[in-house]
Amino acid sequence: MLTAPQDGIPLLFIEVDNCHKTAEEIAAKLLKYSRFFKRQIKDTDGKDKPMWRTRWMARVAERGEAPHPPVLIVFNHIGARDPNRTVPR
Repeated sequence: MLTAPQDGIPLLFIEVDNCHKTAEEIAAKLLKYSRFFKRQIKDTDGKDKPMWRTRWMARVAERGEAPHPPVLIVFNHIGARDPNRTVPR
């Protein structure tokens, strides 16, 4: 997780793959992010609120609140697998 509001990045989740995971394992992690971002809790006013917003601040988009922050996938080619084959999958 990274915040750099001075550079226009209020909140960014980063997932680094060192070329040891399969495309299916990476996709499964993205599904976990999706489930995490959908989790809701009751705010102090009794209204449902995304749970992740209770921990991290994020700028409200011009057209309303973004449903989740972006997730950046970084392919770090130190493992045996070729990331150029995984990215399209």
